[in-house]
Amino acid sequence: MQRGFHGNDLTGLMPAGKKELDGRLYDVRGIISLQGSTLISSSYPYPRQVSGIPVGLEFSRLHCLIITGWSEPDGTEIGSFVLHYQDGQTKRCPILYGVHVRDLVGGQPALVDDGGNAPLEHGQVVWTGMNDIAKSLNGYLRLYAATWDNPRPDEQVVSIDFTSEVTRCALSMLAMTVEP
Repeated sequence: MQRGFHGNDLTGLMPAGKKELDGRLYDVRGIISLQGSTLISSSYPYPRQVSGIPVGLEFSRLHCLIITGWSEPDGTEIGSFVLHYQDGQTKRCPILYGVHVRDLVGGQPALVDDGGNAPLEHGQVVWTGMNDIAKSLNGYLRLYAATWDNPRPDEQVVSIDFTSEVTRCALSMLAMTVEP
């Protein structure tokens, strides 16, 4: 895993290996961190996007384990997935703060979101943990599982791009899987 988030070391904290979260099996092999405008320092030159993640499958839904390093107003687009279909067409699936994910550090120790926030429409907390940054903020680390519908489930998706909108959220992905 990579380090970053101004000392928010996630090494050894986030789930790794094959884990069942949200009723789905994920193979977590590391963390892909994308560029954020205020939280990632120049000593951590994260890319703005990771392109060409191979898929080669037809599927109805995309599921992803994601985190953010900060907050934005609900509904703010913080990133996207771009599905590349076998016929050459593409479809952009936005990642929305307050719809798919919220801040990595929150106040609840259980697998729930912060009190006072509405439940996420397309995501939920599936893991919580602790590190020094979370302790200093009197909170807990939270990992979200988020879901996007594939608008063309009968067309093979050749690859997926994972892109940041370069907000202060400092978006990261731990794993993705698809549902037939």
